[in-house]
Amino acid sequence: MTNLPFRVVLAQTQFPGNLGSVARVMKNLGFSELVLVNPAADPASEMALRMAVHADDVLQNAKTVATLPEALADCVAAVGTASKVDGVVRSSRRGFVRDIMPQVVDISQQGLVALVFGNEPNGMTNDEVALCSHLIEIPTSLEYDSMNLASAAAICLYELRVAWLAAQRNWVTTEKMAPLEAQERVFADLKFALTEIGFLYGVKADSLFEGVRHLLMRCRPKMRDIKILHGLARQVNYYVRTHPEPVKTLEESEGP
Repeated sequence: MTNLPFRVVLAQTQFPGNLGSVARVMKNLGFSELVLVNPAADPASEMALRMAVHADDVLQNAKTVATLPEALADCVAAVGTASKVDGVVRSSRRGFVRDIMPQVVDISQQGLVALVFGNEPNGMTNDEVALCSHLIEIPTSLEYDSMNLASAAAICLYELRVAWLAAQRNWVTTEKMAPLEAQERVFADLKFALTEIGFLYGVKADSLFEGVRHLLMRCRPKMRDIKILHGLARQVNYYVRTHPEPVKTLEESEGP
């Protein structure tokens, strides 16, 4: 099983042994594309290569980038692995591994999908989580819920392989989803436009926009959708520029 439409992304990995162990799991299960985001650990270190065993080629071919958006730019979606799933942003799109992976396989018909793992001490940040359309929850014991990075990768990649094999059939070719880089550009335009018209305001503005962002991400936007949304944002901004009267928020317009 080669050239699968999946990418493993490790963000700021601290320990070289984990790099090697993840590479070994990847090769065991048929995955080959590895991207490292600003790693503290050296993939060429003796420990990393020792733990990789016969998967040293996965490490040697790994691409290193500075930021997570750079690692995801050509992907159509990203799936995060976050142990902390409390709060609106994280809990709204979480699911157990076995429930999420068939959805990931389905999305992969549209293009490359990234599976993102945060660093060992802290996991994924809220900014990293915001880039993911789905969050994977591994139901660990409450008595000891800290799972090793390589173990988490093994569970997730095993379930992804099983879901991929189960889905082998004659898929209908459809229009491809827009890359995440294009999605992020239009989200920036929309956030500015929604702020200009008073939809986003106050302390809840960021969390409200995360809801808008992930509503659109779940719709699996195509490039034609991205163009429409860019046009919408431009027209909103044009209207605000040409009608300079102060914009009231919904609460202000409704009054006491």
